[in-house]
Amino acid sequence: MPFIRNTARSFKRRHRDLGRDDVLSLVERLWRSSYHDLDTLVIALLELYIEQLSPDDIAVVEQLLRRSNTWDYVDWLSVRVAGALVERHNRAKLVLSR
Repeated sequence: MPFIRNTARSFKRRHRDLGRDDVLSLVERLWRSSYHDLDTLVIALLELYIEQLSPDDIAVVEQLLRRSNTWDYVDWLSVRVAGALVERHNRAKLVLSR
C-alpha cells in the first residue's frame, strides 16, 4: 500500500492540472486491467483527485463498487471516494439508497 499511495501522489504532483474527463478516462482504462495493484491505484487516484469530480460522478463510483471483487475496494471506495463526494455535493446523496 505505501508504494501504491506514493505512486498516486507522485502522479498527482506531475499532473496537477489533470481535468475531470482525463481523470475519469484514466480510471476507466486502469480499472479494465486484470492487475489488482492497478485497481488499487485507481482508488488512490480518485481519492487524490476528488476535487475534480462532480456530483454526477457518483455513478462512476457506484459502478466501480459494483464491479469490485474484494471488500477492501468496497471499503476504500465507499468511505474515501463516495463519502467524500457526498460530503462535497448534496446531489450525490441521491444514489446512496441504491
